[in-house]
Amino acid sequence: MILSQGNENQTLPVLGSDEEKAMRIAMAKAFPDTQRLACVSHIEAKLLVFMQDKIGMLQNQRRQLKFQLFQLVTSTLDHTDLIDSLCDFESKITQKKLADHIKNRIHPLLVESKKAVQKPGLDNTNPLWMNNCCESVNHILKQAVSSKSQKLVDLIHKLHSVAQRQFKELRRALTDTGEFVLCPDFARFKISRNVWLNL
Repeated sequence: MILSQGNENQTLPVLGSDEEKAMRIAMAKAFPDTQRLACVSHIEAKLLVFMQDKIGMLQNQRRQLKFQLFQLVTSTLDHTDLIDSLCDFESKITQKKLADHIKNRIHPLLVESKKAVQKPGLDNTNPLWMNNCCESVNHILKQAVSSKSQKLVDLIHKLHSVAQRQFKELRRALTDTGEFVLCPDFARFKISRNVWLNL
């Protein structure tokens, strides 16, 4: 998901995604100079599973540690301040396996996200960003194929149909005639239905 487009102050977009390792590697290779955000809900979910299955922590312990860890992201000034706070946090964890997991898996993702939102134009983006838009599209795609494997040609036709419906909704939003409205940043693109029909 592209969170910001380039302008005169920032030439490259910021990309947001799930924590999916293959996707993040591909993004880094395809767009080596971009900054990336990781979806915090996926990071949290995987951390909670790790603490339960690999460490055997009780539910209240898992919740408390998760709260303390992610509070560092919002309470620190910038990514360098976050690095110091994370290192201090990790040094206080008694279970080595958990400390190593946070240091090697969670720490880089949080620092990368904190650094990304310091970019001009993203000042109002929460460093605890969630990948809701992609999750919504993912749900739509799963519904289109009934969450079942498809033959390639059938899958292409179904994906094309989904994309066509999305374009129809976009056209309706542009002409202010559908269920969706343009967000403030794009409101200037709204045109009347009569103008649209005469294009």
